Amino acid sequence: MSSRSCRRANPGGVACRHIAPATPHPLPAIRPVFNFAPRPLAFAVHVAITGSLFAGAGWMPEAQGQEHAPQTLAQAKTYDIPAGPLAGALNRFAEEAGVLLTASGEATKGRTSPGLKGSYGVSAGFAALLVGTGLEAYRQAGGNYGLRPAPVVDKHGEATLAPVTVTAASERIGVTEGSGSYTTHSSTYGKGQSLRETPQSVTVMTAQRIQDQGLNTLESVMEQTPGVVHQMYDTSRSYFYSRGFEIGNFQIDGNSSLSNGWVTEQIDMALYDSVEVLRGSDALYGVSGNPGGAINLVRKKPTRDFQLKGMLSAGSWNNFRTEADISGPLALDGRVRGRFVTALEDREFFYDHADSDKQVFYGIVEADVTDSTMLTIGAHYDRHDATFWSFGIPRYSNGDDLRLSRSFFGNSSDDNTDRKRRSFFARIDQKFGSDWSLGIEMSRTKTDSYRLDHLFYGAIDPLTGTGFAGRGASYHYPETQRTIDAALKGKFQMFGREHRLTLGANWSDFELSRTGARRNSGRIAADIFDFDPSQYGSNDPYYPFTAVDQDRTEKGFYGSLALKIADPLTLILGGRQSWYDFKQTQYSYSVPSGLLTSVSQTSRKDDSVFTPYIGVVYDINNSWTTYASIADTYQSQSTSLKAPLPGSPLDPITGRNHEIGIKGELFGGRLNTSLALYKIDRKGTAVRDSSYPNTPGDLGSSCCFLDTGHRVSKGIEAELGGEILPGWQLAVGYTYNDNEDKQSKGVFSSITPKHLFKLWTSYQLRGQLAGLKVGGGLTAQSKTYVSGSASTFNAVSGLYDGPTVDYEFTEPGRALVNLFAEYRFNPQWSLALNVNNLFDKRYYQVVGTTDSGNWYGEPRNVMLTLRASY
Repeated sequence: MSSRSCRRANPGGVACRHIAPATPHPLPAIRPVFNFAPRPLAFAVHVAITGSLFAGAGWMPEAQGQEHAPQTLAQAKTYDIPAGPLAGALNRFAEEAGVLLTASGEATKGRTSPGLKGSYGVSAGFAALLVGTGLEAYRQAGGNYGLRPAPVVDKHGEATLAPVTVTAASERIGVTEGSGSYTTHSSTYGKGQSLRETPQSVTVMTAQRIQDQGLNTLESVMEQTPGVVHQMYDTSRSYFYSRGFEIGNFQIDGNSSLSNGWVTEQIDMALYDSVEVLRGSDALYGVSGNPGGAINLVRKKPTRDFQLKGMLSAGSWNNFRTEADISGPLALDGRVRGRFVTALEDREFFYDHADSDKQVFYGIVEADVTDSTMLTIGAHYDRHDATFWSFGIPRYSNGDDLRLSRSFFGNSSDDNTDRKRRSFFARIDQKFGSDWSLGIEMSRTKTDSYRLDHLFYGAIDPLTGTGFAGRGASYHYPETQRTIDAALKGKFQMFGREHRLTLGANWSDFELSRTGARRNSGRIAADIFDFDPSQYGSNDPYYPFTAVDQDRTEKGFYGSLALKIADPLTLILGGRQSWYDFKQTQYSYSVPSGLLTSVSQTSRKDDSVFTPYIGVVYDINNSWTTYASIADTYQSQSTSLKAPLPGSPLDPITGRNHEIGIKGELFGGRLNTSLALYKIDRKGTAVRDSSYPNTPGDLGSSCCFLDTGHRVSKGIEAELGGEILPGWQLAVGYTYNDNEDKQSKGVFSSITPKHLFKLWTSYQLRGQLAGLKVGGGLTAQSKTYVSGSASTFNAVSGLYDGPTVDYEFTEPGRALVNLFAEYRFNPQWSLALNVNNLFDKRYYQVVGTTDSGNWYGEPRNVMLTLRASY
């Protein structure tokens, strides 16, 4: 099971919102975090460097705060506020002191407080909480308080206020680190508009939640994301589904698109601040594809203040991980900033004969070229060398579960995947006055993957235990992806109201070359219940048998116009014009001679496809908003030809996403909630035309088909996230889905549960246990199944060689419980414990067929994580 170490949330701030004395919800705590983990030889240098950091800070935790004599005993109160994020500490103090504090998010972003314990007056309390932050509290007219830079003493001993610089870097769209919250105000979808202004369902997995749950890969994040179904394909790759459809669109910072495949395999979260998931059509946000939605990864960004974070973790199955994260100003008084992140992981798994070694390096530099121009460049490199297993566990040929041990490994112990990924990106942001900005980003990602795989699969005879066989194969997958994205956004006045406009264009090109070689003979296991992976080595010669060259290009223009029709009513009009070009050539070779036996070509092209979008947002009041939206999608199926022979390409599959809902932003934005009803209608899916024989066409096409397929998915999504009481963070989501194939009158996505519930919560204790935070979560879903066929028993032969029958391989509904506890010794040090699958539930994470594709979910596992932050 992939026990997870913890990853990092970092500085980014949450605004100290207006906190009235009666307000029961303080600002979400801004939690300093740190990621480090012990390892074998590969970790030696990393641990040595980090160890010097730990030693320099002093391992023994210090007292949480010193008691100070009150300024005026009559005005003094007793406080017990733990060290931690500055915003949370200030909010709590203001609430308990009965004063109003007003401050910006930029002021508190990334800063921590040493805490407060003892008797203090208001001014002394603020002063103690702000020690080392470079800020001071001051009293405003009417008795309220504000924050400002603390005076700086110059070389002549005179005090002056520190300068406050506002530049193009001030905008931190999507960054959640340092907020301490399970929610956020805005996302990069719509290029930074608020969640309330977005007329679709959006979930943001914040830095704090990712850290608390110890989610180290994109796969583990999606497993916990409301409304998302995670399906494991093999031990390296996964697919994600929403509303019954695959999520096929991946982005970084709302700009650079990623092609799903090896490029998106096992993405490590050490590089990223948060993950945003849009459900439904993403036609308004720059890509048109399947109606499952889009996943956006928000990169970690440099901070204006110096910070150093680290983490060491150790968990079940020898799971060791370490992270180091350093950020801050590099030159010119912070106008040039940088950040460097590295993560090393060495681990085994709950199934035998498997291990993994991973190294991740990431660097980013921002430079304020002028007060309105910011240049960003960055790069990352990662390598992942791991045991590989493609097909999972089979079943008996009659469909019954084999009930194998969860430690069973069904491939050769030599099988592995070795992947290297290199990425470079550059971005320029230009502001034009206070209302308009232009962003242009370019990226290039190169992935090189090698895989050795014995491909064991096969239905098992219930009488003999035979049927499990493989044929060794090796593959090389070089991939290159290039992207360009440009977006202009701004506000303008017309008819006495303010309106917003976004115009953009993007281009991406994905190239893949795959070569494959295999053995000349298969390998047969005598009995799966006595299967020994070490007996199936890779010493035999391998011969070329396949090669593929693929090139996929997508480009388009998009735009959205948000018109303020009335003070509470906004009309959003948008759309995208797209061009798509796909070419693939496949070569086949005879084994063992290596002679080329065939060449096949596949291509498809869609020109000038327009996908419109319309949305309406109505503000009921300052906290609640209702919305409705309609968006189109399309998917090419030009390789499916319609009659008469020789055939002509079918039109693309067209889809329409209808959604209505209500969103609430409560307690000054510390709590967000949403309720959505949706319906997705897809028409034109290719269905075989029985009037014509199956006839191959040119370039990989086939005839003949009818475009009569019709699929409908509808349901309800409800979500609540943020701080519901002081110190109590909650993230909960429920999804109901009902999908149907109108042609067959059955469901088209049986792996999508009808009911899906995901919850995670944490609470920061007070008083004598103020350093302790406890939490836990529950993921529950109704049954799922996969349709297939199974063999029947033949009474004459006494074998399972009778007629095959239709069969549903069902995974019953399940509920998994996780627990979490963290103790913060002081502002720098904390220790966390995560326990996943507390009751050791035995289940299949994925249900396959009789031959293969059945994958166990992880047994109970634990992870202990030590973090430091300076």
